[in-house]
Amino acid sequence: YSLALRDAVARVVVPALESLLRALAEKAYRERLTVMVARTHGRPAVPTTLGKELAVHAYRLLASLRRVGDARLPGKVSGAVGTYAGLVEVFGDEALDVSRRLVESLGLVHWLATKQVIPHDDVSRLLHELALASMLLVDLCRDLWLLSTLGLVYPRPRGVGSSTMPQKSNPVELENAEGNLETASNMLSFLASRLLVSRLQRDLSDSTIRRNYGVALAHLLIGAKNLAAYLERMEVDREEIKLDLERHPEILAEAVQIRARLRGVDLLEEIRALGTGGAGYLERLAALLEMRGLRASEIIPRSAEEYLGLAPLIAELVYRLVHGERRGG
Repeated sequence: YSLALRDAVARVVVPALESLLRALAEKAYRERLTVMVARTHGRPAVPTTLGKELAVHAYRLLASLRRVGDARLPGKVSGAVGTYAGLVEVFGDEALDVSRRLVESLGLVHWLATKQVIPHDDVSRLLHELALASMLLVDLCRDLWLLSTLGLVYPRPRGVGSSTMPQKSNPVELENAEGNLETASNMLSFLASRLLVSRLQRDLSDSTIRRNYGVALAHLLIGAKNLAAYLERMEVDREEIKLDLERHPEILAEAVQIRARLRGVDLLEEIRALGTGGAGYLERLAALLEMRGLRASEIIPRSAEEYLGLAPLIAELVYRLVHGERRGG
């Protein structure tokens, strides 16, 4: 099982996830300057860029893939109950060394102390990491779905849509990906936890459970491929993003209260009293500043682009990291 799982992950699952990671990082880089409203608790917060938000997900997946790549799976040749008795009869004092060399020749980690079955610890660590990677991608699916709901992104129309509503282009790959990835995460988490337990030397309950390795990995693979397909089809509605920024001038409030504090004026409660945006918000904000002896032109950012911090740079750095990994850097 260690050999089969190792090869399935290394030859099939990881390449699919790496391909998805590259596509995500490239999309993040292309959209690094696409300014948009960041939302916390579903409500407008401060300016960000679409590229930076995608880069967050790419960075998480990159870190997870590094841990998957570091995983080493176990092997054993230690006899019926892990005492090496049979090997000692044949190889004498060299029994342990023979066992170690054989296991390591297969590219596996030699476990010194075992029962009849090898402990599942190292395999469980790998499965837990793959479960984590699956849920990281579920998080990406849900963020993209919500951006689609807000009208900020949409899937490029294709041949298949709603059977009764011809105007719709549904994010079917995204929703398919979410379902498969969540299934994969739950299955992998169950396998990782359950297979740590085996009664005394062993029982056969693990045998039927292990046969689901492939099922769980298949759900992960399908989810990753569907998510990659959605990214390829995803378009950005730049006009709607611009309108969304115009609808929410309150996203500049943080910048205003920080700049005021730097000049020795605490406006937090007064800005809060102005409400959560709406028509005339910037005018009310400017009047408040002037009333407190501050020049509005110096305090209120001229545009959301002026209050992005390092957002574009973060997207660029993550892109470089991902492509450095691809080159082995």
